[in-house]
Amino acid sequence: ITERQRAERRFRLAVESAPNANVMINRDGRIVLVNRQTEELFGYTREELLGELVEILVPERFRVRHPQDRDAFLARPS
Repeated sequence: ITERQRAERRFRLAVESAPNANVMINRDGRIVLVNRQTEELFGYTREELLGELVEILVPERFRVRHPQDRDAFLARPS
């Protein structure tokens, strides 16, 4: 096992054991990682969330504008 694999394992364990929901997305807004708290909070399984757009988790009234807000943040994180 390489140092990188150990680091990835530690990272995943830390995310999984976090007391709050954690969602990681890629630049396209697709969900690439969630933890158990996310599943419990939103009522979706991990399999249902992975690969979906993050807007599936955004309240409906904000969904239309969210992709623009997300892109603006990714272009200039602050």
